[in-house]
Amino acid sequence: LGADKKGSLTFPAAGRPDDPGTWALVQLLPSVVAGAPDGATVLPITSKALGESRPVWLHTPAECTRDKPCDVLVVLDGHALFPLAVSYAQVMRMMGRMEPLIVAGIPSWSADGRARNFIPTPGRTPAEQQRGTDGSGATRFIEFLEREVVPAVEQAAPVTSKRVIAGHSLAGLFVVHALTSS
Repeated sequence: LGADKKGSLTFPAAGRPDDPGTWALVQLLPSVVAGAPDGATVLPITSKALGESRPVWLHTPAECTRDKPCDVLVVLDGHALFPLAVSYAQVMRMMGRMEPLIVAGIPSWSADGRARNFIPTPGRTPAEQQRGTDGSGATRFIEFLEREVVPAVEQAAPVTSKRVIAGHSLAGLFVVHALTSS
Protein backbone atom coordinates (compact mmCIF):
# COMPACT_ATOMS: atom_id res chain seq x y z
CA LEU A 1 0.00 0.00 0.00
CA GLY A 2 1.11 3.55 -0.58
CA ALA A 3 3.37 5.11 -3.19
CA ASP A 4 6.33 3.00 -2.14
CA LYS A 5 4.29 -0.22 -2.70
CA LYS A 6 5.17 -1.40 0.79
CA GLY A 7 2.81 -2.60 3.47
CA SER A 8 -0.35 -4.62 3.40
CA LEU A 9 -4.01 -4.49 4.31
CA THR A 10 -5.58 -7.28 6.27
CA PHE A 11 -9.32 -7.12 6.68
CA PRO A 12 -10.71 -8.17 8.99
CA ALA A 13 -7.81 -7.85 11.40
CA ALA A 14 -8.00 -11.59 12.23
CA GLY A 15 -7.95 -12.55 8.53
CA ARG A 16 -5.12 -14.76 7.34
CA PRO A 17 -3.70 -14.29 3.82
CA ASP A 18 -3.56 -18.05 3.25
CA ASP A 19 -7.12 -18.80 4.44
CA PRO A 20 -9.95 -17.39 2.29
CA GLY A 21 -12.42 -18.52 4.97
CA THR A 22 -11.13 -15.68 7.17
CA TRP A 23 -11.43 -13.01 4.49
CA ALA A 24 -14.18 -10.39 4.45
CA LEU A 25 -16.50 -10.53 1.48
CA VAL A 26 -16.71 -7.26 -0.43
CA GLN A 27 -19.22 -7.15 -3.25
CA LEU A 28 -19.07 -4.39 -5.83
CA LEU A 29 -22.51 -4.18 -7.37
CA PRO A 30 -22.67 -3.98 -11.17
CA SER A 31 -23.69 -0.82 -12.95
CA VAL A 32 -27.40 -0.88 -13.66
CA VAL A 33 -29.02 0.76 -16.66
CA ALA A 34 -32.67 -0.26 -16.67
CA GLY A 35 -33.45 -0.40 -12.96
CA ALA A 36 -32.17 0.13 -9.48
CA PRO A 37 -29.46 -2.13 -8.05
CA ASP A 38 -30.45 -4.85 -5.60
CA GLY A 39 -31.18 -3.47 -2.16
CA ALA A 40 -31.95 0.04 -3.36
CA THR A 41 -35.26 1.74 -2.78
CA VAL A 42 -36.57 3.69 -5.76
CA LEU A 43 -38.01 7.13 -5.06
CA PRO A 44 -39.95 8.13 -8.19
CA ILE A 45 -40.00 11.91 -8.62
CA THR A 46 -42.17 13.69 -11.15
CA SER A 47 -40.03 16.79 -11.39
CA LYS A 48 -41.59 20.19 -11.97
CA ALA A 49 -38.10 21.70 -12.21
CA LEU A 50 -37.00 19.34 -15.01
CA GLY A 51 -40.38 18.63 -16.59
CA GLU A 52 -39.80 14.87 -16.49
CA SER A 53 -39.96 11.87 -14.20
CA ARG A 54 -36.69 10.86 -12.57
CA PRO A 55 -35.93 7.99 -10.21
CA VAL A 56 -33.70 8.45 -7.18
CA TRP A 57 -32.06 5.31 -5.86
CA LEU A 58 -31.73 5.18 -2.09
CA HIS A 59 -29.57 2.93 0.05
CA THR A 60 -30.26 3.22 3.77
CA PRO A 61 -28.07 1.09 6.05
CA ALA A 62 -29.89 -0.79 8.82
CA GLU A 63 -27.91 1.23 11.39
CA CYS A 64 -29.70 4.41 10.27
CA THR A 65 -32.82 4.79 12.39
CA ARG A 66 -35.01 7.61 13.67
CA ASP A 67 -32.96 7.42 16.90
CA LYS A 68 -29.67 7.42 14.97
CA PRO A 69 -30.12 9.39 11.74
CA CYS A 70 -27.35 9.38 9.13
CA ASP A 71 -25.65 11.86 6.81
CA VAL A 72 -26.54 11.76 3.10
CA LEU A 73 -24.32 11.42 0.03
CA VAL A 74 -26.03 12.41 -3.24
CA VAL A 75 -24.27 10.73 -6.17
CA LEU A 76 -24.78 12.06 -9.69
CA ASP A 77 -24.55 9.64 -12.62
CA GLY A 78 -25.94 7.06 -10.24
CA HIS A 79 -26.31 4.51 -13.04
CA ALA A 80 -22.52 4.14 -12.89
CA LEU A 81 -21.46 5.44 -9.48
CA PHE A 82 -24.25 4.48 -7.05
CA PRO A 83 -23.15 0.83 -6.66
CA LEU A 84 -19.55 1.93 -6.14
CA ALA A 85 -20.51 4.58 -3.56
CA VAL A 86 -22.69 2.12 -1.63
CA SER A 87 -19.97 -0.55 -1.66
CA TYR A 88 -17.27 1.91 -0.60
CA ALA A 89 -19.42 3.28 2.24
CA GLN A 90 -20.08 -0.26 3.46
CA VAL A 91 -16.39 -1.21 3.41
CA MET A 92 -15.35 1.97 5.20
CA ARG A 93 -18.07 1.34 7.81
CA MET A 94 -16.91 -2.25 8.34
CA MET A 95 -13.35 -1.00 8.78
CA GLY A 96 -14.54 1.48 11.42
CA ARG A 97 -13.37 4.45 9.31
CA MET A 98 -16.76 6.00 8.73
CA GLU A 99 -20.21 6.27 10.25
CA PRO A 100 -23.11 4.71 8.33
CA LEU A 101 -24.04 6.79 5.30
CA ILE A 102 -27.26 7.04 3.32
CA VAL A 103 -26.51 7.10 -0.41
CA ALA A 104 -28.94 8.67 -2.88
CA GLY A 105 -28.11 8.04 -6.54
CA ILE A 106 -29.52 9.97 -9.46
CA PRO A 107 -29.06 8.00 -12.68
CA SER A 108 -28.40 9.71 -16.00
CA TRP A 109 -29.82 8.04 -19.06
CA SER A 110 -28.32 9.92 -22.00
CA ALA A 111 -25.42 12.13 -23.06
CA ASP A 112 -27.90 14.80 -24.12
CA GLY A 113 -29.57 14.73 -20.70
CA ARG A 114 -26.21 14.96 -18.96
CA ALA A 115 -25.23 17.97 -21.07
CA ARG A 116 -28.58 19.64 -20.47
CA ASN A 117 -28.47 19.09 -16.69
CA PHE A 118 -24.79 19.47 -15.88
CA ILE A 119 -23.34 22.14 -18.20
CA PRO A 120 -23.81 25.57 -16.60
CA THR A 121 -22.90 27.75 -19.60
CA PRO A 122 -24.29 27.99 -23.13
CA GLY A 123 -22.23 26.67 -26.00
CA ARG A 124 -19.97 29.07 -27.85
CA THR A 125 -18.97 27.05 -30.91
CA PRO A 126 -21.47 25.48 -33.36
CA ALA A 127 -20.54 22.00 -32.08
CA GLU A 128 -21.13 23.08 -28.47
CA GLN A 129 -24.44 24.69 -29.41
CA GLN A 130 -25.58 21.43 -31.01
CA ARG A 131 -25.30 19.65 -27.67
CA GLY A 132 -28.75 21.07 -26.93
CA THR A 133 -28.17 23.18 -23.84
CA ASP A 134 -28.50 26.87 -23.25
CA GLY A 135 -26.85 26.60 -19.84
CA SER A 136 -30.10 27.03 -17.90
CA GLY A 137 -30.51 23.28 -17.37
CA ALA A 138 -27.89 23.31 -14.61
CA THR A 139 -29.95 25.92 -12.73
CA ARG A 140 -33.05 23.75 -13.11
CA PHE A 141 -31.08 20.71 -11.94
CA ILE A 142 -30.04 22.58 -8.78
CA GLU A 143 -33.72 23.37 -8.18
CA PHE A 144 -34.54 19.67 -8.74
CA LEU A 145 -31.97 18.66 -6.13
CA GLU A 146 -32.90 21.29 -3.55
CA ARG A 147 -36.69 21.26 -3.86
CA GLU A 148 -37.46 17.72 -4.95
CA VAL A 149 -34.66 15.24 -4.27
CA VAL A 150 -33.61 16.38 -0.79
CA PRO A 151 -37.20 16.55 0.56
CA ALA A 152 -37.97 13.10 -0.93
CA VAL A 153 -34.88 11.61 0.75
CA GLU A 154 -35.71 13.37 4.04
CA GLN A 155 -39.20 11.85 3.94
CA ALA A 156 -37.99 8.36 3.04
CA ALA A 157 -35.01 7.95 5.38
CA PRO A 158 -33.78 8.99 8.83
CA VAL A 159 -31.33 11.72 7.86
CA THR A 160 -29.24 14.35 9.61
CA SER A 161 -28.89 17.85 8.18
CA LYS A 162 -25.50 16.97 6.60
CA ARG A 163 -25.44 16.55 2.82
CA VAL A 164 -22.60 15.85 0.41
CA ILE A 165 -22.90 15.85 -3.37
CA ALA A 166 -20.50 13.93 -5.60
CA GLY A 167 -19.98 13.86 -9.33
CA HIS A 168 -17.26 12.85 -11.74
CA SER A 169 -16.25 14.48 -15.01
CA LEU A 170 -19.20 16.49 -16.37
CA ALA A 171 -21.15 15.82 -13.17
CA GLY A 172 -18.10 17.12 -11.25
CA LEU A 173 -18.32 20.35 -13.24
CA PHE A 174 -21.95 20.59 -12.16
CA VAL A 175 -21.01 20.01 -8.50
CA VAL A 176 -18.51 22.90 -8.62
CA HIS A 177 -21.15 25.08 -10.30
CA ALA A 178 -23.76 24.15 -7.68
CA LEU A 179 -21.41 24.82 -4.78
CA THR A 180 -20.33 28.20 -6.16
CA SER A 181 -23.86 29.28 -7.16
CA SER A 182 -25.48 28.97 -3.75
